[in-house]
Amino acid sequence: MAAEATNQAKRVLDLLTRFNKGEIINIDTLGNNSLWRNANNEPVNERTIIRALNVIREFFPNSFSKISGRKGTYQGISNSVFTNLLDTKALSFVSIAYDLLKKSGINNILGESEKSIIEARVKESNKCYEFLTRPFEDFIKSSDIISNLERAIANRQKITISYKTNKMITYRDIHPYKMVFMNENLYLICDVDGNSQIFRVRNINKVELSKHTFHQNPHIIEFLKKIQTPFSVYKKDEKNEIEVLLKINDKKARFFKNKKFLKSQKIEQNLENGDIVVKYTVTNFNEITSFILSWLPNVEVLEPKELKDEINTMLKSTRV
Repeated sequence: MAAEATNQAKRVLDLLTRFNKGEIINIDTLGNNSLWRNANNEPVNERTIIRALNVIREFFPNSFSKISGRKGTYQGISNSVFTNLLDTKALSFVSIAYDLLKKSGINNILGESEKSIIEARVKESNKCYEFLTRPFEDFIKSSDIISNLERAIANRQKITISYKTNKMITYRDIHPYKMVFMNENLYLICDVDGNSQIFRVRNINKVELSKHTFHQNPHIIEFLKKIQTPFSVYKKDEKNEIEVLLKINDKKARFFKNKKFLKSQKIEQNLENGDIVVKYTVTNFNEITSFILSWLPNVEVLEPKELKDEINTMLKSTRV
């Protein structure tokens, strides 16, 4: 896996460097470069190249575009990829990929100017950031899984997956809709028997594509627009929206004014004493209970009563 990760890092940084210079690359001609040839000196397959492009698209979405009318051809659209590393996810990517190359003793992928820019930016970022997660490494480890999921989503193909939590479970004939990056993890959103189900991609061990396709459920499509946590759910024949009102005391109100902790967050009232009333729309209490507990005693549940009772029960159980 270390060799695979290093090879992928080399190829991704090679493409990034080319795009940074505004170069045009074509999938069919990349194999002319030894970097894009395998151990048998044959051009790597198209899937390997697409995976590298997908990594770049994930971390640097505005660095390149596909040239219309020219199959498998892409062009860089930014010459500041390495200088404008302001996003923590991009910083994490570059520091991990560059570290892989240094450990392997490879120094001919990047030019001296790119190296100096990256080293300076990573050194500067390390003063401010500690990267506890490894999204780039996770992306590489799951690259074959992700590739199959992308194909299934694009073609609306039913899939069977082997999923490991405490034990291996097989889910058959599920309908994949989209992969969503949230809470530093990549999740697969599916329709299972008319209900939504969220799978953590790194826990998927195998994906089998069916020859059968499916029609998308408009309710799941609408649910995807509102999803805000891995606990979000859509269940057919059930109420899927619950309005929650919280009162935040004046000591912590500024945090809620400056940041939306959930997509649905909306300030409903500014009270005279400095407190604020905030509204959230959730699909179930699991989406918000941990969040509420983390802000106690500076938050009070106003509505619904069922949630208020649930929080009080949790607090009583911890005191026993």
